[in-house]
Amino acid sequence: MPSKIVYSSQLFVPQLESDLTCLRRLLVAACISSDFCCMFLKDPCHSVQMGFGGERFVLSGGTLEILSTIHAKTLPEFIQTLHEKIPILSA
Repeated sequence: MPSKIVYSSQLFVPQLESDLTCLRRLLVAACISSDFCCMFLKDPCHSVQMGFGGERFVLSGGTLEILSTIHAKTLPEFIQTLHEKIPILSA
């Protein structure tokens, strides 16, 4: 059974808030551009590095590591897996 990486809200609050904001923008980009979405699903970390429409996505190493472990065929599947790996997203 895969282990879940759980963020401690006491230890990483500033970075976690920044990452969550960035993840929201990243997922919106994937929603509005099918090309970006395909690239994102194929290689999330590369997509973060490339950015979208002149926008840069700055995520912590821990969040990038989580993204690199997600292998999904659809954006909803990716989001569900992301939610499972970062439970704070439901807060």
